[in-house]
Amino acid sequence: MSINMEQSMTGFPNKRSEFQEKSAVSATVRARDMLCDLSGPRGWNDTRESWLSRGARRAGLSLRRARAIFYQEPIRLDADEYLAIERAHQNAHAAVATLQSLASDADLRPGQADAASGEGADGEGRQADREECPAADAAVRSR
Repeated sequence: MSINMEQSMTGFPNKRSEFQEKSAVSATVRARDMLCDLSGPRGWNDTRESWLSRGARRAGLSLRRARAIFYQEPIRLDADEYLAIERAHQNAHAAVATLQSLASDADLRPGQADAASGEGADGEGRQADREECPAADAAVRSR
């Protein structure tokens, strides 16, 4: 009987452990990840506070609450705060997806439109907007 128990235990995965592995990420850790994503890349001129305040502004949080979430302080994360972060995160990803689709649809090849009009990609072959002024050039050269 013990052999059958061992086979049944090894034959089927434990459903409870799979569920626990999936839900192991707490809401505060997920909120921290979304807040970091909202803050964007940290540039060379960004301090950690300016970077974090950018994410807090986008999520509609105070800097103090954003700092508490980022440093995983033992706080009570309100559902409204979590939903605000999640909503801002989803809106940011939707905006990026829209920009990517617009950029892929845009005709970014400069040569085809210019070739049809008879001018180069740098605008050569086109009439000048105004006459050149040789006197101004001479005054600059004399200095």
